[in-house]
Amino acid sequence: MDDILKPDTPGYDPYEFLAYDKLCHAYYPNPDIEDEHLFKRVDKMIHLLGLNYGTIKDNRILFLSPILERLSLGKKEDADVYQFVTAYQMCVQEIEEAAR
Repeated sequence: MDDILKPDTPGYDPYEFLAYDKLCHAYYPNPDIEDEHLFKRVDKMIHLLGLNYGTIKDNRILFLSPILERLSLGKKEDADVYQFVTAYQMCVQEIEEAAR
């Protein structure tokens, strides 16, 4: 299995490889990836790891939706986020950028 999305790899940065659609609660390859081979590797691993399928996605939606709703009202709640941290951080970044 390809270890490109392995978070314990030294120097791993999810923002380098991943993007997150907060409306669909789905990961996709970072559109800034210019290397087509790398883009395909990331896409393949998203699918192989099942990041957007079944109960993983359903649980991510159930957990993050109320937190993101409060966040959109200006109430940041990092302490409440103990799972789906990468998706949460990507959503926070998007919300903060939109507020600028």
